[in-house]
Amino acid sequence: MRIKINIYIKNGLLAGAILYPAIENTYAESELEKALKDGKASADARLRYEHAEVGSLEEADALTIRTRLGYGTGDFHGFKAFFEAEDTTAINDDEDYSVPAPSDQKVPGTSIIADPEGTQINRAWLSYSYTDTSIKLGRQRIYLDNARFIGNVGWRQSEQTYDAVSLTNNSIPDTRLFYGYLDQKNDIFYNYVEMDTHLINLSYSGIPNNTLTAYGYLIDFPGAAVNSVDITGVSATGEYSIDDNLSLNYRIEYAYQKEGDDAPVDYEADYYHLSVEGACSGFSLGVGYEVLGSDDGKAGFKTPLATVHAFNGFADLFLSTPKDGLEDIYVVAGYKFGPVPVKLIYHDFESDEGGIDYGSEIDLVASYKISQNTTVLAKYANFESDWIGKPDVDRFWLQLHFKY
Repeated sequence: MRIKINIYIKNGLLAGAILYPAIENTYAESELEKALKDGKASADARLRYEHAEVGSLEEADALTIRTRLGYGTGDFHGFKAFFEAEDTTAINDDEDYSVPAPSDQKVPGTSIIADPEGTQINRAWLSYSYTDTSIKLGRQRIYLDNARFIGNVGWRQSEQTYDAVSLTNNSIPDTRLFYGYLDQKNDIFYNYVEMDTHLINLSYSGIPNNTLTAYGYLIDFPGAAVNSVDITGVSATGEYSIDDNLSLNYRIEYAYQKEGDDAPVDYEADYYHLSVEGACSGFSLGVGYEVLGSDDGKAGFKTPLATVHAFNGFADLFLSTPKDGLEDIYVVAGYKFGPVPVKLIYHDFESDEGGIDYGSEIDLVASYKISQNTTVLAKYANFESDWIGKPDVDRFWLQLHFKY
């Protein structure tokens, strides 16, 4: 009897050894199929007209369409993947405007509109999540806080992405830790720039209505050390609802910068940003003071990875900080005309050192949501120069954006 039992046991173990991988593979395949079926396709199309008049340069007009098609899988044992292709095409003659790069799209003597034609893999990443930690590897979109120092330049047709590995952890209550190592910057002009960069960002939201953030960004460009910088800083932001019709928000931020590895100039510079805004019954009014400091005119506070268009005026006159620094005093007024929010912004620009009056700017933006997936936007910027080093600028945009 024992012999028969042993034979049955051995035969059973042998059958199990043979069948288990097949059962396991079938189970794994069904889970993988489910992850693929649970995935989601994405589509994005943005049609934009932009007109530019920059100083004595020829006027420029660009009618471009940016399209993106992507697919993200569902969860497979904590793993997810995402892929997105992007194309920007000029509908009008691409010689009607100039871009800084690629070189074959430059039109000397013509105003710049920073939307070159091109096709690329915009994002392609694999992520893994376990409990309170997620890791992402590959080409990805990264913007931290308000994108003042680390952003994706989302306003332009081709956005800025990074080839990177990033980690996010939420193990501590009300606390978010982000770390990123960036190997390459993929900029809006289809340049692929080598990097050796570390990003650390720690935020705490345990105080009701407030968020406290500390960060350190060691940004190194081995092939362009002039843009290598080390940034450390802290910020506090908050939003308070006084009653059903009245709310207030604020931002207080300070950062310190010094030259990065192999930078040709040794310098130190400070950054300050103070702002407060109130909203009541559809109206909003805010004031702000932002300073990108200078070290005795040797260098200004640099922001090589920022979404700069969101700061210091839509005319984009200060994409690079002047050596004498920049002081921006601004006022923001808004009102919602039914379904159409309108915002008016006034900037007064001066240098941080040297007493230079750069000029002033008025920006106006309005948008209307046609449907859940479609928005139309109009935007205008007028910069009037008071300094020989900056030209007068007028820019106008009209945009239709569909996103699914």
